[in-house]
Amino acid sequence: MASINMQVSQIASSVADNASRIGQTDNSGVTPTVTEAEIDSVLGGAILQGRGIKFNENGRIVLSSLEQDPSSKKQYIHWQRCRGTLAKESSYGPEGYGKTTGNLLGMGKEGALIKASGNSSVMFAEVFYSYKGLFGDMFVGTVEFKQEMAFETRDDRNLTPGVTGDDGDSECS
Repeated sequence: MASINMQVSQIASSVADNASRIGQTDNSGVTPTVTEAEIDSVLGGAILQGRGIKFNENGRIVLSSLEQDPSSKKQYIHWQRCRGTLAKESSYGPEGYGKTTGNLLGMGKEGALIKASGNSSVMFAEVFYSYKGLFGDMFVGTVEFKQEMAFETRDDRNLTPGVTGDDGDSECS
C-alpha cells in the first residue's frame, strides 16, 4: 500500500513538473502558448508511468493552471485538463473558478496555499487513485489516495489564450 501511494506521488510530481516545462525548448521569438497536444503528451506519459498499477482504470489526474487575473489580482483556475476513468473532480473548483465565480485564495493545504504571481502560472496536479487491497477487503477496504504537486512555469509563457489547439483528449467532463 505504501509503494502504491509513493507511485501516485511520483505521478503527481512528474505531471506538474513536465507541465511547467511546456514550451521550454521553443526557440522562436514568440512567447509560447500551451497546446492541447502538449497537455495530452504530459498526461499520456503519466498514464504510461502508472500502467503497472492500472492507473488509467483506477485513477484520475486533474491538471490546473493557477493564475492571477491581471486586472483584479484574484487567483483563478484558467484552464483544467483531466485523464483517467476514476470519477473525481478538482478539490478547488472547475476551470474558470475564482475569476467569474467563487473566491479562490490559492490551491493546496490550508495554511500553506500556493499562489500564482502576476504574469506567471502554477501547474497544479491533483492525482487520485482508488487502491484495492491484494486480498480484497479482508484486511483493508478500498483506500483512496490523493497526492498534490505544484510547479511554477519555468519560462515565459503567453497566458492570455489559455490552451491553444482543438484536438485534445483530456477534457474534464
